[in-house]
Amino acid sequence: MTLVSDIDGCLASFESAWNPLLAKITGEDKLPKGWSDDPNFPSEWDWDKTAYGKDIVSKGWEHVARSDKFWLDLKPMPGVGLEVGKQLNRLQRNHDVFFMTSRCGVGVQRQTCQWLYDNLGINYPNVIVVKHFDDKWPLLDNLRAKWFIDDKLETMEGWYNYCYKAGIRTNDHYFALVDRPYNRNGRTVKDMRVAANVEDALKQSNLLELT
Repeated sequence: MTLVSDIDGCLASFESAWNPLLAKITGEDKLPKGWSDDPNFPSEWDWDKTAYGKDIVSKGWEHVARSDKFWLDLKPMPGVGLEVGKQLNRLQRNHDVFFMTSRCGVGVQRQTCQWLYDNLGINYPNVIVVKHFDDKWPLLDNLRAKWFIDDKLETMEGWYNYCYKAGIRTNDHYFALVDRPYNRNGRTVKDMRVAANVEDALKQSNLLELT
């Protein structure tokens, strides 16, 4: 079976390194005190543009594109650690497990593999880097993915719609949106599965019991 997990927002906290970078560029942290411990942050996908403006965000991405360590500085998502890594390592024994992410940077695949090993203890992770979120859909199809999680609403709803058009029976697979504050509004796919986090997705799909 082929399993595919998104990284940022599912395993890694993108905000944990992104906000400090934007604050360093501007010389001021424009987020409310205690934001990193607030379970309701961020409440919108483009929180960075709201707080810092498009020009600063653009400068931030220019920095990331030149950096060979930005992605190494991310913290794991709350509740994600070595235990989740052990579960994923266990699944790798009998399944093809991939980590698919839309990222840029110098040696971005190497950075991502290193992060997965350093923070989750995942051995020899299979990392696929795409340019845009919608690049994931044909790859998921080609990989014949049976299990897929992502936190971006457009990615998951787009994948469900891709499946409908391609004749892929979503009820026979496990495709789930990882619940985050910024993806709770505007959900339009009625039968889309939702998981609280990665561990919940693994429990819902009974994968560990079958391994």
